Amino acid sequence: MAIKIFYLTTDTKIGGTEQMLLTLLNRLDKKRYSTFLCAIKPGGPLIEEAKKVGVRGECLLKEPKEPGGLLIEKIINRIFWFARFFLIPFKLASLIKREKPDILHTFLFHANILGRIVGKFTGVAIIISSQRSIDKWRKPWHSFLDRLTSSFCNLIISNSEAGRKILIQRDRIDPEKIITIHNGIDLKKFNIEIDIYEKKRELGLKHEDKVIGIIANLRRVKGHCYLFEAFQNAKCKMSLKDSILKLLVVGDGELKQELTGLAEKLKIKDSVIFTGFRDDIPEILQVIDIFVLPSLWEGFPVSILEAMASSRPVIASSVGGIPEAVIDQETGFLVPPQDVRSLEEALLKLVNDSGQAKRMGIAGRKRIEECFTLDKMIKKMEGVYNGYRQYF
Repeated sequence: MAIKIFYLTTDTKIGGTEQMLLTLLNRLDKKRYSTFLCAIKPGGPLIEEAKKVGVRGECLLKEPKEPGGLLIEKIINRIFWFARFFLIPFKLASLIKREKPDILHTFLFHANILGRIVGKFTGVAIIISSQRSIDKWRKPWHSFLDRLTSSFCNLIISNSEAGRKILIQRDRIDPEKIITIHNGIDLKKFNIEIDIYEKKRELGLKHEDKVIGIIANLRRVKGHCYLFEAFQNAKCKMSLKDSILKLLVVGDGELKQELTGLAEKLKIKDSVIFTGFRDDIPEILQVIDIFVLPSLWEGFPVSILEAMASSRPVIASSVGGIPEAVIDQETGFLVPPQDVRSLEEALLKLVNDSGQAKRMGIAGRKRIEECFTLDKMIKKMEGVYNGYRQYF
């Protein structure tokens, strides 16, 4: 009999966590696992993308209606929309009772807290939470809520050892309740051959351009501003012609306007290309020569694994679980967060030494093949689910 799993996550906008969740939903054996996806916040394509791989899903909140022309209409619409927040636990409880899952598996802080409480009071047999980042933004009350509700769940799965340790040390959660399962990559997606000239043309690049790339939501935590400054500084010192070095910024988010303004201020506007959200990441990575992720904090970012699977050298902050993937001086360079000088120096080394860049890229691909394949991740996850069969 198939195990029924109810997945609950916070957001419908697709970032690393959501992409990995979609991959998990797609790769689980449909004969052995019956899955349902629920998200709290609207505004993104997650539910529709899940339906494309045969997974039913719903969002607890709906998009607010377009406000009317009168001020009173706008106020009333906004009041009604915020009032729906108080109904979220009841709607989730209703969905859980309807779906009757054997396992409730939650992702991200808000879904973890809500899911544990509602899952406990609706009688779900097994509740599993996932830790996806070290979350330096957390206040003491976040840790208190996490610790308080952790008694309601059977297991917490961290995607990095760094995440597991932070739950134990900062949030004081029972170590026996936490395991690590690293993210995994489907290597087949990155074994591709494309017309690179055509792809560069599509992205507004020239054939001879040397491309630095970042793939991340445009959020402050991803450290785009430090990359922009390092890119500007490095351009002045590079042996390559200034005009052929480009920065490809892949992703969308709240900082789009601010980062556009920063590019203008730094006088690198003509060298920076914003692509917005893209669903052709394996192809995008084929035109990137050096991948950079200067995050302030992280869990175990999928984007870095994808870059390594594409044989690209990686420059990244030495935070969270990143050092568990990137081996400094071997598959790329690790730099301190918010350190523009170190970021600039790493860029200069790889741009001016294509041989080293190629060697690091090849070493990165080998590391993914040995340690971080999707098959390894799925096997471990299925092992967790199957281990609870006796409880339902």
